[in-house]
Amino acid sequence: EYSTCLDMWGVGCIFVEMIQGVAAFPGMKDVQDQLERIFLVLGTPTEETWPGVHSLPHLKTDRFPQYSSKNLRHAWNKLDYVAHAEDLASKLLQCFPKNRLSAPAALNHEYFSDLPPRLWELSDMSSVFTVPTVKLQAEIGDSSKVYGRSNSHGKSFLNHRH
Repeated sequence: EYSTCLDMWGVGCIFVEMIQGVAAFPGMKDVQDQLERIFLVLGTPTEETWPGVHSLPHLKTDRFPQYSSKNLRHAWNKLDYVAHAEDLASKLLQCFPKNRLSAPAALNHEYFSDLPPRLWELSDMSSVFTVPTVKLQAEIGDSSKVYGRSNSHGKSFLNHRH
């Protein structure tokens, strides 16, 4: 069943992918493989971590190894390079949908606390580049390389820590 919780899962995946430079959960074979990659990082759901998980008709958690959750920076090391990124990602990437951060709560997360106040006043169709303190700058260090290859997308960042 669709809900905005599903959208917030997508936001969490894209957030990790933007920082890390690779897919968050790159499933290669099938749905089983995709879920196993998710559970390897977030832990295999149980009734304690996801009430009602055993009654979901298309998810049989007994078919998966019992993984325990780990700190996200162990799976995606670049989350540790950006202040508050791991915390925001961990609150978006919750297996139990009702535990995921909502969009308004995500916007109020500490990760966004140092953005220029003028950004919050922009209309939906305005460019962030109309804010005088926002500029593109070259990436620093090896963040434009992923696993020894050049990253062909996003060679610049906003002139802030995000």
